[in-house]
Amino acid sequence: SVSPTPQRRAASARAGGDRGDATAQSHRETAMKRKASNVVAPGAPAAPGDVVGSSETHRAGEGTYADGDAIRCSLLGTVVVEDGVVSTVAKNRRPAIEVGTIVIGEVTRVQQTHAQLDVVAASDRVLDWPAKATLRREDCLPAGKDPSLLNLVAELAGTD
Repeated sequence: SVSPTPQRRAASARAGGDRGDATAQSHRETAMKRKASNVVAPGAPAAPGDVVGSSETHRAGEGTYADGDAIRCSLLGTVVVEDGVVSTVAKNRRPAIEVGTIVIGEVTRVQQTHAQLDVVAASDRVLDWPAKATLRREDCLPAGKDPSLLNLVAELAGTD
């Protein structure tokens, strides 16, 4: 087959387009429709980019985003649909660490003024990866004691 000259391609485009381009566009549209029709069902696992709903019938919630007519997953997790909102809940979701949360940590470094910790559990749940924390010497003292007199290295060394 003889390849068309630039002039023939331009004439073909003016006359309704190149059949190869139209075929490629048709294949792309078919693939997009096929992808959109493969909606991950509620309760099933989904990966980022998976179609988890339609923006025509639902709203995108936590862990999802609208992409044209589709709602897609933005994190690895389980699809949840509640009150018309499609969300993805991560399997190893970290518990919220806030004031009053009891945590378990491993001391990773001690200095005179502070200790650094890796928080490994919170709210009776092991974290999927450690959260960093700093414990200041001011926070280790009973009320009214001068923090400048405390050397955490000596205090936490366990010496009497």
